[in-house]
Amino acid sequence: MKYFNEKMNFFFRRLLRQSASLMLCCLFYSVAGAQQITAMEYFFDNDPGTGNATQIIIPSPADTITKTATINTTGLQGGNHVLFVRTKLANGFWSLYEPREFFIKPNIIGAEYFFDSDPGVGNGISFAVTPAFDLATFISTINTTGLPGGNHTVFIRTKDETGKWSLYQPREFFIKPNIIAAEYFFDTDPGVGNGISISIAPAFEPATFISTINTAGLPGGNHIVFIRTKDESGKWSLYQPREFYIKTNIIAAEYFIDTDPGVGNAIPLVINTLSDTVSIDSTITTGLLPYGTHYIFVRTKDARNVWSLYEPHEFTVTDPLPVEWLSFNAERKNTDALLTWVTGSEKNCLRFDVERMIPENGTAFYKIGEVPGNGNASAIHQYYFTDSNVKCKGACYYRIRQIDLNGNFIFSKIVAVNFDKEKTFIKLYPNPSSQYFTLDVTGESEDVLSVEIINSNGQLVSSYSNLSFPYRFGNDLKAGTYFVAIKKLTETLRFKIVKTK
Repeated sequence: MKYFNEKMNFFFRRLLRQSASLMLCCLFYSVAGAQQITAMEYFFDNDPGTGNATQIIIPSPADTITKTATINTTGLQGGNHVLFVRTKLANGFWSLYEPREFFIKPNIIGAEYFFDSDPGVGNGISFAVTPAFDLATFISTINTTGLPGGNHTVFIRTKDETGKWSLYQPREFFIKPNIIAAEYFFDTDPGVGNGISISIAPAFEPATFISTINTAGLPGGNHIVFIRTKDESGKWSLYQPREFYIKTNIIAAEYFIDTDPGVGNAIPLVINTLSDTVSIDSTITTGLLPYGTHYIFVRTKDARNVWSLYEPHEFTVTDPLPVEWLSFNAERKNTDALLTWVTGSEKNCLRFDVERMIPENGTAFYKIGEVPGNGNASAIHQYYFTDSNVKCKGACYYRIRQIDLNGNFIFSKIVAVNFDKEKTFIKLYPNPSSQYFTLDVTGESEDVLSVEIINSNGQLVSSYSNLSFPYRFGNDLKAGTYFVAIKKLTETLRFKIVKTK
């Protein structure tokens, strides 16, 4: 028997599955002197036997054949396959086959999802998908009914036509817990859950409710009511404080002129009816007072034996005036007080003594400076005086003592300058937020020393200082619940925030 060698080379490229075909390019040749190639066939995966496979039409018998053919893959299941090609010589002998592996992407035919814990492949909640290739796009509504409030994760996976499931895709989300209870207490915390219960209809966070709070039995004076809520997971919120004041009956009143003799040592006034507001009708004798401007001060005592601040009223004991006062004003310039007064005429005016009274140091006025007068003048004159770097925590009071050449004097009216700091107002919004939070501080913003972000486990996440307001933060926070500690000079304020994604 005469043996001969036959060789063939071929390649193919896999087209898109939609065409359901392979493009085959082949080069076949026999050794010199051998018989010509007369036929060619192919099959997939399993050999049906020589001559029983699918025929490939060749132009005509030849020693060398170059062939390009489209091979139909319709009906093949997704997955790995092998294409086999062989040729036949004129003497009827078939060549060995030449294999080429290829892969058909399987269709996606199913999908399922589950929350938080994997119930096992195929045991999730199924939802319908239109069969598609290995990249499937679908939109589905996922029911979250029954999930408790808090952080959750939904997992989605798909199944192909070969029965294989994909790895899952996780997506985190947050469900606001229902608020199911509320309570309040006054002044001192009795402990979480031990306050006075408020009836509310269960609602999502935040909840809005209106309730009448009974203040019976509270003594007169300043109080704070605190309100907090409980969610469905059993967690209580931080409390929200609100200050209020309960009026008390006025049981005594007194007055003095110009100089305070001390609380309880002034001239008493008669009160006819006990109430938190009283009207007093009384005649006060001023005949022994020197000519000029004076002030009468009235204060009251309540049922707690606490005296009020006094209420001043200006009055004048008349005499030919050595000075015609047109105005006297004072205003704050940072830590200074700028005093301005104007006279319309002056008679024997030697000088003006500037006097100040700081209530926390007592009720007496003390001289802090002087300005020369103009003697005898009929023209308008304006005077200025600056009280620099005033050490006063609240209101300071000023008056002018006008002194004549003969030593007589009269007082101007009293004016006040308030050195109280501006109240600080803090806003933190939006809350909850999917991106960032804005912290806005108005008033004495320099009181804010630092801001700390603390997670629900009590761990410090971030810390900020030397801030300018409004200040944005939190864009890098993961979804969850956090606490914001705003540290001021005298106190630390805390807020709860929720990052939703």
